[in-house]
Amino acid sequence: MSDAIFAQAKRTLWELMSPAELHATAIRFLDEGGETEEGAALKGCSIEYGEVRCQRGTVYEIDITLRCSRDLFAKLTSRKGDSGWDEEPELKVRLVEALKASLPSGYGVANADARARPVVAQGAESVGTDESRADPLDYGAFAAPESLSRIGRSAVGELLAPFAAKLQKAGLPLPSKEVTDSTYFAEVSRILRVEDRLPPEVKESILVILEASRLVVAEVQAQKEKEFREQHAVVPLIRRDTGRRLLALLAGCYGTHQDYPEQLNTEQAEHVGFLMDFLRDYADIRNDLEPSDNLKYERTVTE
Repeated sequence: MSDAIFAQAKRTLWELMSPAELHATAIRFLDEGGETEEGAALKGCSIEYGEVRCQRGTVYEIDITLRCSRDLFAKLTSRKGDSGWDEEPELKVRLVEALKASLPSGYGVANADARARPVVAQGAESVGTDESRADPLDYGAFAAPESLSRIGRSAVGELLAPFAAKLQKAGLPLPSKEVTDSTYFAEVSRILRVEDRLPPEVKESILVILEASRLVVAEVQAQKEKEFREQHAVVPLIRRDTGRRLLALLAGCYGTHQDYPEQLNTEQAEHVGFLMDFLRDYADIRNDLEPSDNLKYERTVTE
């Protein structure tokens, strides 16, 4: 499978669902299932798309990075179990399952790794925050200066103008028209976060707009998924549990794409490496083997 095809698959995924949309969908999926601890953990993360690693049937599998705090990183990091193999924490397993369930049809998760939150080099107030990566339809993310600047000064002003008198009375006057854009958005952000004095009508108005936007996004997403399903056939994968069934797949096969998890310990790497080498060599000599030799190879793989 060429890199160009994988790159196109990643671009298509971005068109179908952004990382922020996947994040919000997976959180809602967990909340609807009563998995409050998992939902809270995922809310504490941001999501980044990595590379599309492989294609299994018509399913493209992509790497996903969970950016999180140090405490959450420790809970999502694999640890060596009693068997000597690295074991995934149950919390991480549940989060990955939610992400898989929330991805558009035709996409799966290849690897999901926890990583530290990046520090945004735009001043001390940005350190340790991740609002720009949060759900853009969340009130807290909406109130961030970065989000307000993307909406535009004119649109923000029109939204808040009907509440100018009430904001003035609450001791939260709107910034002057003479201030710079950066100062304007920073001051509006501060006003929207002073919830103990913020007139309730202001937040209610914003929440109504955000909910309407969420419905529009969901409708567009549903349409994109429908169009994607109409253009792609979904082929279920069949587990090959014996050497004979696995090696039979190589009959008449002129090319393969091999993939494996990135985080393998020494023992796991030896087993996986042996199997990959074995299958490659077997495919090269299969047509020259006697039936008795085939039986030996099939038994070797099964064992």
